[in-house]
Amino acid sequence: MQPLQPVSGSDLQSFLSAPEELLQQSVALQLAVASFHQTPRSLLEILVNSPDEQVAQAASLHVNLAGELTDGWQQAVDTMLQQQQLGQNDRLAVELLKLGPVPPCFLSEWVPAERLIQGLRNPQMPLRYRLQLLERLAQEPTLEPRLQVAESPETPSAVLEQLAGDLELPVRLAVKFNPSCPPPLIELVEGQHTIASDWNTDAEQLGMLGQSRWAWVRLAVAQNPSATAETLMQLAGDAVYKIQLAVAKNPETPADVLAVLAENQDKAIQAAVAEHRNATEEILHQLFPTQQQLLKRRENLPTSILERFFNEVATNSNTPITVLQLLAGDENSSVRTAAASNSNLPETILTQLANDEKVEVRRAVAQNPNTPASIRETLRDLVVQPTTRQTSPTLRGLSRLYNPSTDDLVSILAEYASSENAFVRFVTLLHPLTPREVLTQAAQSASWLERYAVADNSGTLAKVRETFQLVIDEKRNLFKDVSSIQPSATLTTLLEEYTQLATAINTEKARSELLIMPVLTEVRRQLNYRISLFSGTDFDVDSSKGLNGFCDFILSGSEEQFYIKAPVMTIVEAKNENIKGGLGQCIATMIAAQSFNQNTQQEVKTIYGVVTSGTNWRFLMLEGLTAYIDIVEYYINDVEKIIGILLQPFQTALLQASL
Repeated sequence: MQPLQPVSGSDLQSFLSAPEELLQQSVALQLAVASFHQTPRSLLEILVNSPDEQVAQAASLHVNLAGELTDGWQQAVDTMLQQQQLGQNDRLAVELLKLGPVPPCFLSEWVPAERLIQGLRNPQMPLRYRLQLLERLAQEPTLEPRLQVAESPETPSAVLEQLAGDLELPVRLAVKFNPSCPPPLIELVEGQHTIASDWNTDAEQLGMLGQSRWAWVRLAVAQNPSATAETLMQLAGDAVYKIQLAVAKNPETPADVLAVLAENQDKAIQAAVAEHRNATEEILHQLFPTQQQLLKRRENLPTSILERFFNEVATNSNTPITVLQLLAGDENSSVRTAAASNSNLPETILTQLANDEKVEVRRAVAQNPNTPASIRETLRDLVVQPTTRQTSPTLRGLSRLYNPSTDDLVSILAEYASSENAFVRFVTLLHPLTPREVLTQAAQSASWLERYAVADNSGTLAKVRETFQLVIDEKRNLFKDVSSIQPSATLTTLLEEYTQLATAINTEKARSELLIMPVLTEVRRQLNYRISLFSGTDFDVDSSKGLNGFCDFILSGSEEQFYIKAPVMTIVEAKNENIKGGLGQCIATMIAAQSFNQNTQQEVKTIYGVVTSGTNWRFLMLEGLTAYIDIVEYYINDVEKIIGILLQPFQTALLQASL
């Protein structure tokens, strides 16, 4: 350690007329002048440009240049200290911390918290340094450092205020009993937490508390099911991990907030999102790669997720033959398709799947290397052959259906509708110009696929209108004045149990049995069994007009339950999801009901109809040659209104009969 070179006022006289010459002197002299208390400003302004950093710094801090610092001088010194490079390192600084005062600015962020706590116990550490250590330790993520700060009587009130809302109970209790803690602070924090935890707190208050400076209060808001979607979205981006996790576990967190949390890389947050009841199908697919084991335990998985599980099993070369046999017979065609592509599938199962009604299953069989040549030959039209540029006869023929220049399209459609190839028949039945008589015949096909194609044909409704010279009115709210009817406890219980099950299975059969039938039997129960209900019944009225075929559900005003007896009041058409595709079919059956009533001298003014998936209900009315399609589509959660509409025709008829 070199002492300063002594100087006096007379030593400075020679530089006053030529200050620049001072920079030509030795560093020792420059440093002595920069530190001398009588050095004038003119010389200090020269020395701040000294190439020696120590000289320049001493000059810049001189009172005659910087002015006297009455406030904030300590902060200025600390700032200068942070800029120093003294050859220190963390290990050296920690060792010196045991012996004497070490400015905290010399301890990097990598110094462990337990080493900093040792500095608090150093009797040589000035109070201002201890306060700096306390402020730093209050930011540590682990419990012990924050607890030490909360217990210290030297901790500043600002730091105690910060820790008063800490997530850890021991820290909050330590602050509460710290003699330096003002009681109103604890009352404020605990009061906010009580309000934030109350499910009856209004949304505006929860929104404000969601921005509290105390993590404990924000956590309570994140856990509160009454918090709005906007508040939860804000908290989903909180810097505190436990708050993000709480939002993911909140039972009322909406799908858009869950979608944000699903992007989080933390496995616990992803798991909470995967388990959440509001997680959408898209979110579950996103989390599928990392959360498969958890998703296996989740109830009511969407069909597409189940397909991914089955497909993984079905395509795995190690899957046992017995399991493959089960998958090959699965109701879901995607599962059968995956099984058909398994390289270990035996010939017997491949032969079975080669006759599957789904073209994608047969195509998978055709592409399976274990499929016998004889079977592959029968399926050759389903595979694009890489060795030829010729288009297969089937595909070449199908292209004619959608070629605007095709001549005599109607006769071609009639020809293709009777093709031996199921795929050709399916595409033909979807064509909007397929003749009505072809669609009428196909509507009675044993193949559900062909019946579906008829229902989904965009021209079905138009053909019904053209054939029967109907007027279609789609612009009215038909049942806005109909009163809602309270369902029985039996129906309420059944729908609570069956709605999720039916939508998870997602087949027309499941929706009919679990959702539609309970609602229709409720209508019969509400009318004291004075009407009849038929399911899956042939309703043949006039085959010459195409008024014959299979009817999903019929409600009749007669109590006769062994056979259909006039007056038929309501036709119910069940569809898996395609409501619009069933409108034409439903109207055609309503016309059949109208004709049936006329033939038996039991004519009624209005025939009612409904096309439903069980969860969605679209009602219709037929009066004379005008068919009305309700502009409103009702949902199963409004079952009171649905029951009221279904009851309306029978209540009116029974009232008239009693007069």
